[in-house]
This record gives sequence, C-alpha cells and structure tokens, in this order.
Amino acid sequence: MVQLSGVFLQSFRDRHSVVIGRTRSGKTVFSGKVLEGLQELNTHTIFVDPKHDKDFAHLGTICHSPIQVYEQLLLKNPAIVFRPSADENKKEELDRMVELVFSLQRKAGFKRIKRVIAIDEIQLFAKKGSSKAIEMIWTVGAGLGIVGMALTQRIQLLNETAWSQSENKVIFCIE
Repeated sequence: MVQLSGVFLQSFRDRHSVVIGRTRSGKTVFSGKVLEGLQELNTHTIFVDPKHDKDFAHLGTICHSPIQVYEQLLLKNPAIVFRPSADENKKEELDRMVELVFSLQRKAGFKRIKRVIAIDEIQLFAKKGSSKAIEMIWTVGAGLGIVGMALTQRIQLLNETAWSQSENKVIFCIE
C-alpha cells in the first residue's frame, strides 16, 4: 500500500487538483486514499459520487440531497459523501449543494474549516462547458478555504476552469 506524505496531502488540501485516468486505472481509489489522509489531518471532505459506488461509502455519511448535505455541514460532520440523482437534475443538485457549502463557509464558526470537495466523473456535471458549482469552487473557493478535486477519465471533456486553476495534476495511464 502506498503511503501518502504529509506535504503531498497538504498540497491537495491547499490547492485545486485534477486526477485523470482511464477506467480502472486507479484514479478513484487514489483519490479516496487522499481524502482519507486529509480527514486524518482534520480537513473536512465532501466526495461527490454520481455513480453511487458502494466502494466509497466509507468516505463519509451518505447524503442524497443538497439539504441532507447542509444538515451534516451544520453538525460539522468532517466526512460526507453526496450522491446526486441519477437523472438530468444532478447538475442543479451539485450547484445547490455548493451554494449551501459556500453560504455556510462565510458564517462565524465555519470560516476556519478547511474543506475539499472531490467530484468524481466531473464531466457528467459540465462537459467542456460551464457549471456554476465548478466555477464557484475553482475561482472563489480557495479564498474561503474550499478547494476542489476533479476526477475524470475524459480529459477532452474536462471543464477548462477546473484544469487551468488546478496546481495538482495527477495522470494515470492514459493511452
């Protein structure tokens, strides 16, 4: 098993990231290990799981709506898994969830919480186009202590803001 160093994890905590790799290349498992390491460093994490993958349920309390995520944020739950609808509403649900995270992050008692929002299969939320949630995270988030981690197997569909604003770029076996 690979051991991730504190400096490596701090970079993922403090700077936006992109993790790219084809199916079964290890990108989601790697990202799960990064999130676990960040949780050990007292960083709050939200893993957006559009595929509802049971292998990643251990990354936090499972929520199926933006309001459920908000309830967990109010409880200062440090580990959340958000599973948006499987239908065309998932983009709007991600937008709403991120709006709620940002509104709470601006309030007393929440301003000092470091938070990483990892979005699996990010291309499902913004295919080369814009997404309110992605734009908020990657352009304003770091100033509020919120950084993003984009996971995708389709680099050609990756949101340009997520790519250009990410300092950490990890690429797994792309042929």
